Amino acid sequence: TVVLTTKYGKEASVDYDFNPVVDSINPEDVIPGMQITISGQKFDLVEAVVFKNQWGYTEVPVTPEDNAIRVEVPSDAYSGEVKLKLMNGSTVVAGTINVLLLPTVTGFVAENNKFKTGSKVTISGTNLNNVQSIQLAGLNGGTVEVTDFEITNYNYNQTLTFIFPD
Repeated sequence: TVVLTTKYGKEASVDYDFNPVVDSINPEDVIPGMQITISGQKFDLVEAVVFKNQWGYTEVPVTPEDNAIRVEVPSDAYSGEVKLKLMNGSTVVAGTINVLLLPTVTGFVAENNKFKTGSKVTISGTNLNNVQSIQLAGLNGGTVEVTDFEITNYNYNQTLTFIFPD
């Protein structure tokens, strides 16, 4: 509410909501480094977009346009709520995103150090839980797809184990 008071003590008021109105976040499925667009209205008081991360939150300063905020998803972003931080320090939930973390490989080893049909192969890394299939150069030429594997979690690291196919 905005209240105007005259020098005679008379008041006039109007109800006005200063909070931004969010219509959409696009895209909702993202990878770190990708740009998202938050569409809506009343973005003039927004100073940052706030993303959830492992330790709490990451704030990314922004300069809103009339009806949109464009911002890069930070490298440490997690899936969850995205908030708009206003100049007065308060936050407003804009929506949610699903962060698809790309796998990183830190090790690749075969049983007895031999990559041959029937050998147990272990891949070490992070974000391996997002893997749906593995493409390998086949022993007889061509490419082989592996979809039968086991993932084991060790804190932030993981291993993915499978049997080397024909």
